Amino acid sequence: MVSILKAVLANEVYPALGCTEPISCAYAAATAAAQLAEPVERLTVKVDAGTYKNGAAVVVPHSNGAKGNLIAATLGAVLSR
Repeated sequence: MVSILKAVLANEVYPALGCTEPISCAYAAATAAAQLAEPVERLTVKVDAGTYKNGAAVVVPHSNGAKGNLIAATLGAVLSR
């Protein structure tokens, strides 16, 4: 039984290659920014501890290696226009 379980795990479990927390921040900021008549001048990102922890070390694509939810939200807000 243990060998079957090990075989299933070896064939079906893969490392995570993405993280949804930064995109959720980017999407929320982009949606909010799209409702404004003027460009965003200031941004506050409030997330729970789990979202913060999970997104803090994630490199955001097209950000020159910047990491985290705040940069994702900032790019979402700025690029939504």
